[in-house]
Amino acid sequence: MAQEAKTISVLVFLSPDCPISISQSLELKALEEEFQKEVFFEYYFPLSEKLQGENRAFLEKMGLNAKAIGLNGWEKAQELKATTMPEVFVFKDQRLAYRGRIDNSFVALGKRRRAGIERELYLVLAELHSAPFRNFDFTDPIGCLIPSKKPQS
Repeated sequence: MAQEAKTISVLVFLSPDCPISISQSLELKALEEEFQKEVFFEYYFPLSEKLQGENRAFLEKMGLNAKAIGLNGWEKAQELKATTMPEVFVFKDQRLAYRGRIDNSFVALGKRRRAGIERELYLVLAELHSAPFRNFDFTDPIGCLIPSKKPQS
C-alpha cells in the first residue's frame, strides 16, 4: 500500500548510538507489524546525514522498515521542534494528533520502570485507526538529546 493511501503516519527520531533508541526499537517493530496496513512509519536520524548506510543497517538490525528512512533528519527535527531520540510524532490526515514517547518504560535516562508500562503510542494508533481524528495528551520523551546546532557529518 502506498504511503498516500495511509491516513496515519508516525515520524520517529532515533539514534543508533542511543541506548533508549535501541531499547525502544523492539516496541516500534511490534507496532510496525501490528499496524502495517494502516500506518506509515518514517525514521529520521538527526545526528548525521552521511551515515545513511549505517542508519539503514541499524533499522535492518532492529527489524524495522529500512526503506522508510527520512532525509535531512536534523532539519526535520528543527521543523517539528523535536528534542529527543527517540521521539515520535503521529499525524492523521496530516494533522498532529500525538507527540512524545513510545511508552513509559523509562523513568529517566538510564532508569527503567519496573512495572506498570503504558504503551502510549500503541494506544494512540489503535484509537486513531478505529475512530475519527482527536488530539492526545503529549508526553515528555526520555532519551538522548538532539543538538540545537547542526552536527558536522
